[in-house]
Amino acid sequence: MKNKSLDFTKKAPEKRTAAIIGVIIAAVIAAGALSFVALLAVNDFDLARFFGTREAEETTVPEAAEEITEPVSTAPAFSDENSMNFLLICGDSDKNIAFCDVVCVSMAENVIRVKPVSPELTLQFGGGDYPLSELYKMSSATSVKEALNQRGMNICRQISVSETNFKMIMQKLGAVSVVLKSDVKFSVDAITYTYAAGVHTMTSDALLKYMKYSAAGDELLSVQAEAFAQVLRTYFTAELINKGEDYFATLINLVDSDISAFDYTQNRAGLAEFLAKHPPVNVIS
Repeated sequence: MKNKSLDFTKKAPEKRTAAIIGVIIAAVIAAGALSFVALLAVNDFDLARFFGTREAEETTVPEAAEEITEPVSTAPAFSDENSMNFLLICGDSDKNIAFCDVVCVSMAENVIRVKPVSPELTLQFGGGDYPLSELYKMSSATSVKEALNQRGMNICRQISVSETNFKMIMQKLGAVSVVLKSDVKFSVDAITYTYAAGVHTMTSDALLKYMKYSAAGDELLSVQAEAFAQVLRTYFTAELINKGEDYFATLINLVDSDISAFDYTQNRAGLAEFLAKHPPVNVIS
């Protein structure tokens, strides 16, 4: 069947298709339960994880998608000039960054790539040098996007979301099966979490804690990118795209972004067709 063209801008159809993928990535990040019950469930601790208790039952879930890590790259790179990059920042109420990724989309290569970005990366902005985390805290994700563009990252859109809304989206979408290559143990607020090597189903609070505290340095960046890539593999589908305009409208309002609901309306059919091809979601270093 012949691919449909998208109309994200008045220019290249491929860029329009890639751009709207960013819209739904925003939706995936922003989706949340808006009810009082959802708010009560934000800190949905699993008692089986308290005080170092292993959750043996979680290792019985179906095998998760195979992880694909591509060779080290200094910047998100695609062979086609129409690929597009989207900045995603998740932070707490004080704008301390939990994780930061660039999501790179290539329709020509039929692939989505996730690149972790260190909050300690030095960026130039307004005549000064700042760590990415400091620039975000004193300004905005838009400023971070502009500074990354000066480094050749070619970010077309930015999305920032609070930790609370990130957990709300995962409560709405459901748990995610994460592959651990080795045993993991970490403590948060005097509570110890342990996971045996294997596949584990993580709900919203557990997933965010795993992404924030399960490692350090470059290893943590890899953990965060792989975990977010698994969210996209699991829920970023044509079925999600086809839920309709009302559903999307409730999502886009939960994030700070330069992406509009109009983009979704104009490009839903083409994006659904692209996702129906099941493009792989890979991680680049």
